[in-house]
Amino acid sequence: MDAAWAGVLVPTAALVFFAVIPYIDRSRHMQGLWFGTRNSGRLVVITAIYALIVSFGLVAFDAGDTTGTERLTRWIPACPESAEHVGLPCLRDELGTDHKGFVSTKDFAKRLEFSIGDLDWPRDYSHVPWPFNDSIGDFDLGFIGLENIHGWGDEHLNIPSAMAEQVIPLSSIAFFAVLIIFILFRLGWVRTRRDVMIVMFTGVMTGYLALTLVGSFLRGPGQDLIPPWDIKVDEG
Repeated sequence: MDAAWAGVLVPTAALVFFAVIPYIDRSRHMQGLWFGTRNSGRLVVITAIYALIVSFGLVAFDAGDTTGTERLTRWIPACPESAEHVGLPCLRDELGTDHKGFVSTKDFAKRLEFSIGDLDWPRDYSHVPWPFNDSIGDFDLGFIGLENIHGWGDEHLNIPSAMAEQVIPLSSIAFFAVLIIFILFRLGWVRTRRDVMIVMFTGVMTGYLALTLVGSFLRGPGQDLIPPWDIKVDEG
């Protein structure tokens, strides 16, 4: 996930969610109690276990080279070394290395290759101009204190990078959140707005604790996922 989303925007969204819970759940019955509904106990336990599995699973998938989860996607063929234009999806490996599956979500933007018509992913999608990027032109508005206005500033949209670092991680968060609520609803355990808030609050808190543990005890240099006993501590 993009550093801005992971470090600032997603935590801020979680804090905003906590703040607006009283405005969404307006019922005064058992207000402020975590176990205040009929099924709240089982909702908390099931959601906490689910959030732990999902959190650690996504962390493991995003470190496939370390955890071995890249083996799950080795069925995707390797791109021919000499081919510059490929049709079906394949993964580009470094010269002289064994074929690997998805090592992290960044491989969607770096190693995954396929073609749609005459356009190749990711090469032809990584430098897409914004609308009117070249036609807005430059403006000199110095008479009102705004000098050297350059339209979009010749910025370009990197679609593969946006998919790998923003769309896929954020979509995964939304998908797994909706999935657990839907499952518990089908089981008949989620029936009120309070039940939904309990599930979401428990999931966010459990995910926060899980990622805190990972960041504290399983991250090494460059935020690489490594065993705790391999972490080198600089005592100087």
